[in-house]
Amino acid sequence: MPRKAPTQIVEQRITLGSYERAALVDAIAAQKRQAVVNSAIKAAVPLGVAAGGIAATFVVMNTWQKVNDLIPSFDGVLEGITNVMLGDDGKKEAILREAAMEAEQEGQPLTFTQKVLNRFAVSGLGGIGFY
Repeated sequence: MPRKAPTQIVEQRITLGSYERAALVDAIAAQKRQAVVNSAIKAAVPLGVAAGGIAATFVVMNTWQKVNDLIPSFDGVLEGITNVMLGDDGKKEAILREAAMEAEQEGQPLTFTQKVLNRFAVSGLGGIGFY
C-alpha cells in the first residue's frame, strides 16, 4: 500500500557548545589511541607465538643433547652389569657374539643391546626379554 506524501517538514538541529566539542575531541583521541593499541596487540601476538616456538625448540634441543650425553655413560653401566652377571670368562663374549649374529641374520628392528638382554632372559640369567 503506497504511503501518503508528507504535509509538513520539521527540521531539528543539535547545537554543541564549547564544552561538548572539547568532550568530543577527547573521546575521538581516546578512540584513536585504542585503535593503535589494538593494532599493536594484533601484531605482537604472532611475534609472541614465534618467540615461544623458538624457546620451545631450544629447550627440546638442549634436553635432547643432555640425553645424548648420557647414552655413552649408559653403555658403561651396561658393560658393568654384564661383567657382574657373567663374570670375565669367555661366556660373556660368546653370548655377545651370538646376539650379534642373530641381530644380523634375523633383520629384526631390535638393537644389539636388546638382543643381548634377550639372550640373558633366554639363558636364565635374569631380566625380561624384549620379544
